[in-house]
Amino acid sequence: MSLRFRTWQTNRHNLAEEVELNKESRLVRSVLCPRRYTRDAYGVSFPSTGRLRLKGLKIVLALGFVILGAGCATQEKQAAGPPLMQAERRLARAEKVRSNIDRQAAEYLAVARISASKIGNPRAATSLDSSQARMLYNRAVADLATDLPALSRQQNNTGTLAFRDEQTGETYQSQIESGRPGEYQPGSFQQILKAASVDRKGLDENVTRTGVGGTVVGVQHTLPTPRLQPLKGFRLPLTAVVDFPKSSRAAAARLRFLDPVKVTSIDLEGNRYPLAADFSASIASYGRVNENWIGFLNMVSGDRLRGASGLLMIQPYDPTRISLSTDCSLPPMSGVTSSIL
Repeated sequence: MSLRFRTWQTNRHNLAEEVELNKESRLVRSVLCPRRYTRDAYGVSFPSTGRLRLKGLKIVLALGFVILGAGCATQEKQAAGPPLMQAERRLARAEKVRSNIDRQAAEYLAVARISASKIGNPRAATSLDSSQARMLYNRAVADLATDLPALSRQQNNTGTLAFRDEQTGETYQSQIESGRPGEYQPGSFQQILKAASVDRKGLDENVTRTGVGGTVVGVQHTLPTPRLQPLKGFRLPLTAVVDFPKSSRAAAARLRFLDPVKVTSIDLEGNRYPLAADFSASIASYGRVNENWIGFLNMVSGDRLRGASGLLMIQPYDPTRISLSTDCSLPPMSGVTSSIL
């Protein structure tokens, strides 16, 4: 019995060693040469993890190359697009840039220059192109006019401003002109608002005029404060116009702020166009007055509001306007309102 037991024990030990060797060899083969399928403890075959990872990596790389190729093709297609389409993309990108207003202004001028040459171009394919060019021009000029107070303070100059176009390398010399009949002095406005961004809630009707030019609202605070000036200052309807003189060799631009009441048409690129106007934005920029709330405040603390109520001028005194006052002791008023502004 002892001999048989020893023989059985030896065979068992040899079998255990063989099993361990087989396990180690299978482990080495699975690492170096992963099989397509692996059997679990129940004999069920399933794809190996290494094979799945390799397939997933191939799929991800293929998708990456496809997306990269599509992006390159899209960029090439955009670069080869029509000039107005390129100008519209440039304007959209420039409006999102907030940190560098000089770069913004250069982009606005570049877009205005491109669109101005296309407004009355007889080679335009359709009237839709001319309309798109006019809308881009008005939008770019209005954006430039809105940034003008900040640009003047930054460059410490109210007469000539310089902007460099990073795409073409040109430097625009923008001349700020005023003094002619129907033109405003831009330095007299502490803030310029874009008419399209003014909240018009509460207005029954928008009084506008279709044409060429960026419609804005000029905010003017006169010091010392006149007796009939609103607390929020005078809000004047303006129309900004940028033209590019061809006589100058350098990239020159001329920016003007026109009174749409006195000026009804302009010359741009050798053609005559009606001047755009928005007469409702200046009124809407004061904000909506809640008459019920004002009445309640008058009832509670009427003494404090006594000096703030009454007739107010919504525009500075203009001796050329027709007087609305019947009292000779009062100056002619170009516009009055009885609300608290």
